[in-house]
Amino acid sequence: MPHVLPLPARLDVDAACTLWDQILQADGDLHLDAASLDHLGAAGLQVLLAAQRRQQGRGQGLALLNIAPDCAIRLAQLGAAGLIPTGPSALPGGLE
Repeated sequence: MPHVLPLPARLDVDAACTLWDQILQADGDLHLDAASLDHLGAAGLQVLLAAQRRQQGRGQGLALLNIAPDCAIRLAQLGAAGLIPTGPSALPGGLE
């Protein structure tokens, strides 16, 4: 069963540090629930990209779920569209 981490409303420098600590403690596939995410800063994006690389290196999946259209646009503006898997199909077997 995937480990679910809810993202905060603002994924800025302070929240990014906290999220990274949570990611390091998680084991297995990760679902990052972006339902509450309103603001994605550069530091937050760096943590998401680092988490994706970490998970790939461990042979585990990562999916960004429930992302709002505005946040998807922000990912694209930051040049990260397509770099972080989104939606339930991003993990092997989809949502369990």
